[in-house]
Amino acid sequence: IFMWPDWDGDNVLADAGIVDYGCVRQFGLRYDEYRYEDVDRMSPSLSEQPDKLKLVVQSFVQAVDFVQHGTRRPIEKFASHQIVRRYWKSYADCRLLRILFYVGFDDSNACCLVLGHRKEVEKFAAEYDAIESVQTAGPIQKVPDGVNRKPLLNLRNLLRAYPDFLLKQHDFEAASLSSKAFFDMLFVRGIGARDRGLARDHEQRVAGFQHCYKQLVARAAERESLELTLNELRGRSQIINAADRATGNAVTNIAERLLVAREAGLSVENLGKLIDGFVESQRLDPDQPRAEISEHPQGGAAERVRREMLSLLEAHSEDV
Repeated sequence: IFMWPDWDGDNVLADAGIVDYGCVRQFGLRYDEYRYEDVDRMSPSLSEQPDKLKLVVQSFVQAVDFVQHGTRRPIEKFASHQIVRRYWKSYADCRLLRILFYVGFDDSNACCLVLGHRKEVEKFAAEYDAIESVQTAGPIQKVPDGVNRKPLLNLRNLLRAYPDFLLKQHDFEAASLSSKAFFDMLFVRGIGARDRGLARDHEQRVAGFQHCYKQLVARAAERESLELTLNELRGRSQIINAADRATGNAVTNIAERLLVAREAGLSVENLGKLIDGFVESQRLDPDQPRAEISEHPQGGAAERVRREMLSLLEAHSEDV
């Protein structure tokens, strides 16, 4: 496992499959043009991060070569070094596995798909990337910590709902969402008519995505029944792609609200219960039952704060 601080500077990524998503971004909701202001320069964008990390690997190989031979050769000389190639393959493997995880496949099925049907997984990943990367129209916007452009489509919504759609169809092979239904599931909130019109440029992806998705399901179903496979995907993807996943902005705003509540007299005990409940609700492990942020037993101010936390969670669910 290769470990290196991510390009947001406040987290360590130990999984090469999530390097190009950073610590505040979520699979399925890709802020591809977000850059934060790093004192005297702007950070790499999401799509630039994998190549930047590849350079980090090259720099370590360059350093070892310098120690061994006493001569510092240009970093470009190591672009095809066996260590760099091995890292890049590991990165590609981890990324495919991570995409399959977010679709809802467990580790066993995901590994079998990558090892036994890699070309099909890569075709699905290409469709996945093409849809996930679609951005809204208009100029890049200034945000408090840098610049950003909102994504147009939220793939988590589709991944959460599609297994259930397939389960309800009589003919799995023929089952298919129309372009309108497909994109209606995907649009992020607050998108206007101009941005919705951009979906027409990507209608060719509708059939391709669904075909590749069903192909992977059929491959996984070779190890168990189709119905069981779809039921497992439905259960896991609803947790993994929960609509109330916390984003960085949600956590920031909730923390500020808790500080205000503490200053207004909320007890440390009640504050602790609210924080513990929130943390437990965000343990989105598909192999474990998901905890909900239940009503506060004492009601009153603590319950009002809990409801405000849920409101903030929803309001910022599609932010960075």
